[in-house]
Amino acid sequence: MFAPLWAWCLLASLAAIGGCQTRQPGVKSAFGSQYAIVASTVADTTEAAAAVLEEMGLEEVTATATDVDGEITGFTRERTRVEVYAAQEDPTRTEVSVMVGAMGEAAVGTEIIARIREKLGR
Repeated sequence: MFAPLWAWCLLASLAAIGGCQTRQPGVKSAFGSQYAIVASTVADTTEAAAAVLEEMGLEEVTATATDVDGEITGFTRERTRVEVYAAQEDPTRTEVSVMVGAMGEAAVGTEIIARIREKLGR
């Protein structure tokens, strides 16, 4: 017969786990974060992300990086935390993920990724 309503809800939520495409090509959203692959090293991506957050007027921007990952954080004037993570996919590609606030703001996260790509010239 028909599956119970809870089964349909579970199936729908599992389908969403893979991430949803955003309006910007190559940028996906999942669990409040936006993420994409950029053609750059972790170090260059971290540097570009820090510059983007500073250009956007965020306060207390900090950036740390190793050869395989990087973390960039900053705060808006309203004290909303913005987190950017860079993780090496291979020596020439890096996955960038952005989380704005506790629940995420997709438009802002997508804009940050677009600006990082622009700064990297890619």
